[in-house]
Amino acid sequence: MFFRGLFLLLFMSGSLFAQKSKFALPKELHEISGLAVYNDSVLFAHNDGGDDPRIYVLSLKGKLLHTCLISNVKNNDWEDIELDEFGNLFIADFGNNNNNRENLQILKVNASNILKNDTIVSQIISINYPNQKKHPPLKQNKSFDAESLIYHDQSLFIFSKCNSNPYNGISYVYKIPVCEGCLKKVTLFDSIVPGKRGWIVDSFTAGTYFNGLYYLSTYNRLIGYHLTESSFKQEFKKVYPKFNQKEAIAFASNGDLYVANEKHKILGTAKLKIFRNINKNDD
Repeated sequence: MFFRGLFLLLFMSGSLFAQKSKFALPKELHEISGLAVYNDSVLFAHNDGGDDPRIYVLSLKGKLLHTCLISNVKNNDWEDIELDEFGNLFIADFGNNNNNRENLQILKVNASNILKNDTIVSQIISINYPNQKKHPPLKQNKSFDAESLIYHDQSLFIFSKCNSNPYNGISYVYKIPVCEGCLKKVTLFDSIVPGKRGWIVDSFTAGTYFNGLYYLSTYNRLIGYHLTESSFKQEFKKVYPKFNQKEAIAFASNGDLYVANEKHKILGTAKLKIFRNINKNDD
């Protein structure tokens, strides 16, 4: 029944946009959960919890070029990675499946140092969610796991996942200013509901910013939002041509979208796919 429903969903949905290329990821990145394009020349990637605190440098075709260990931290549960315009990488160590972590943090490192060194240290930004009062919260309030981090205009945005019972679909949006000398605590900025398609409930698993829009990925869809003064408004949503465990997205400057999925015993091996012709037409 699972495969029949999945086939029907994908058959009716059609493609999101044109696929340009597909590459196998190295075995070291079987649980890839973060991806960033640096200077349109290399990719930075990492695994989620269970791996060493290591950044992998890849070619644009997914070939492993270099690794760099961040020596002063652990990979508790790394879930996303973002670059700013100054060449800083922000690594989201805030995976929180059980909603009980009290050591959530974002790591800040310099991209050029990763390329030049085998080992570096990071700045540690400790965070907490202002609307979480218990660790873990009551089951109806379990919305404090997160896998998506977006940087734009000297601010970081965290998008949480909903694990509440009963399910209400709410993703909390948190904002952290990160301009030089003005790092401030997390504030609750907004809440949005990604929704569902058919029987598949969407949860955000990766995010990035490009050309005026905030892009959030699920296993099933890519959803674009524009930011007003006080809230995120959905601009479009598109269905991926294949359902799998997509955990990382990033744009090159030409608009090519890089999407990476983890290895999964049912949904397939770890792959890097490049898509083009991203547009705003509704599905």
